Amino acid sequence: LADGAEPVREASLRAAHGVIATYTRAAAELLLPPLQQGLASDNYRIRQSSIELLGELLLRLTERGPLPVLEEGEDPPADSPLAHVPTAQQHALLAALHIARSDTAAAVKAAAGTVWKTLVENTPRTLRAILPTLAAQLIGTLAGGDDEPQEAAAAALGELVVKLGERVLPRLLPLLRRELEEGDEDRRAGAAIGLTQLIASAGREHVERFLPELIGAVRAGLCDEAASVYGAAARAFAALQRVVGAAAVHEIIPAMLELLGSGDPADADAAMRGLREAVAQRPAAVVPFLLPRLCARPVSTAAARALGAVAHECGSHLHLQLDVALPPLLDGVVLEAELLPAGAPAGAAEPEQREALLGAARSLSLSVGEEGLHLLYGEVLRAAAPAAPPHSRAAACALLGAVMCERAEEHAPHLGPVLAALVGAINAPQPAVVRAAWGALDALVKALPKERYPLHVHTLREALASLADEARAAARKAAAAEGSDMAGQAAAAGRVEVAGLALPKGLAPLVAVYLHSLMTGSAELREAAALALGEAIGLTPVAALKPFVIQITGPLIRVIGDRFPAGVKAAILAALTLLLGRSPAALKPFVPQLQTTFVKSLSDAQQSVRARGAAALAALAAIATR
Repeated sequence: LADGAEPVREASLRAAHGVIATYTRAAAELLLPPLQQGLASDNYRIRQSSIELLGELLLRLTERGPLPVLEEGEDPPADSPLAHVPTAQQHALLAALHIARSDTAAAVKAAAGTVWKTLVENTPRTLRAILPTLAAQLIGTLAGGDDEPQEAAAAALGELVVKLGERVLPRLLPLLRRELEEGDEDRRAGAAIGLTQLIASAGREHVERFLPELIGAVRAGLCDEAASVYGAAARAFAALQRVVGAAAVHEIIPAMLELLGSGDPADADAAMRGLREAVAQRPAAVVPFLLPRLCARPVSTAAARALGAVAHECGSHLHLQLDVALPPLLDGVVLEAELLPAGAPAGAAEPEQREALLGAARSLSLSVGEEGLHLLYGEVLRAAAPAAPPHSRAAACALLGAVMCERAEEHAPHLGPVLAALVGAINAPQPAVVRAAWGALDALVKALPKERYPLHVHTLREALASLADEARAAARKAAAAEGSDMAGQAAAAGRVEVAGLALPKGLAPLVAVYLHSLMTGSAELREAAALALGEAIGLTPVAALKPFVIQITGPLIRVIGDRFPAGVKAAILAALTLLLGRSPAALKPFVPQLQTTFVKSLSDAQQSVRARGAAALAALAAIATR
């Protein structure tokens, strides 16, 4: 029947008609099963021929009259031509025939329509009688994964709902719900697909009438453990939201949030998956409703994980919710126990809670598109400002470092303010904030391509100078409060050191940027890098400076030996003089080179270079043996 040659197909079909004509009365119950199997064939020619032969067989049995349709569980009368065919099998045949009326192949569809009209006298009554069997077949076909049968089943279900609406929905919905709760994975997925088609076909009036049942079914599907099921249920949610609007969100999302906070890990995971799929399908409707509820203070570990899961699906709808989502997350992060604020909830400093909140903030930040970056950095930089609570400031610094390290290229326009904020926090009163800011700064500098270092020399220098000015002003104020005279206040201000530069390798990020710029930049940039290096040296404690002395001195000597303008040489001489004053013992191996360099500078044409050279030579005399 599936042969490519038409004469072969015609001969086979005549032979099959002959078999039916000969054995209809004697062996109808043996002929029906293979014909029923043919209705599900992948080959449309076999489906078409099976329909024609099935119609011929049933018409012979009923003597060309309509097929008597029995209710489920009712036995055929003994004198019925179908007495030997169980009612369940009759219903299965009719259900398959009804689905075939929506077949993707026009020839199959036409053949099924003709046979159905001939055999079925009252279509609504017949469909109501065979509804359980029809629903089971529809669900099984929808779950099959084959495109053509799935399309036919979806169309058949849609036609069923459109034509019979109120008469079938009260029976069809419980069948779908039962499959969603009790069926295997394939049948649950099929039920969810069928639910989507049902909602799309039913119309607003019918959907609103059966809204409680639909909401329960969609919610059950969204919380399923199988990806094929909750993915299909999310599409049903989207269809429901398109029909009834906000009512779908307001009824389904709160129940899932309640499940999220139930304390049961399996339920929480199921709710999280369902929320992610719901957001992916209808972000515009779900995000403004969901995020404020997930970010209600204090943010729980489960809510933070859910935020991290849905962040990537929010799209641009996330941008206007950043001021709602990020502050509670950063306010809940306690990086170190010493930052724990008074009145904080129990477990706020636990690693699991900290990682969940910081991970959610990171996921949200990385999900922001280019058009929303100004909103993102506005919120995070505000949290990293000196006026913010210390624990929030430390969390914001850690977040800035993590996000910039991963997206330095895309977020490049905001890199300057981020570097300035991190430098501004490395002299915070709280050591934990200093450590968080320095760690983020160090990681960010390491993540940047070295060829981009020169772009940030001025930003780092200005931020460090501003930090030093604030520290000097604070030192003067403290000295004045102690009753010191003007000289004492000036002395106190002159002893300013930056806490972040006192950390082990504290100077490393600045040295990396400044030295690279000194070695490879233009003359103006080399001068700025040398001046910045000298300023950083002056703010670094001697013990923390010592490991960097040799690393800094070599490049300075090499660059000053080349032909550069007086400004570059003067800046390098100033930096070397500072090094001699801060760590003279570490420079003893460089005495010959330094002496040669300084003496040579005394004969320079520029007075500023000669003056700096003389000052440097005087400093060198203190450690030189001759």
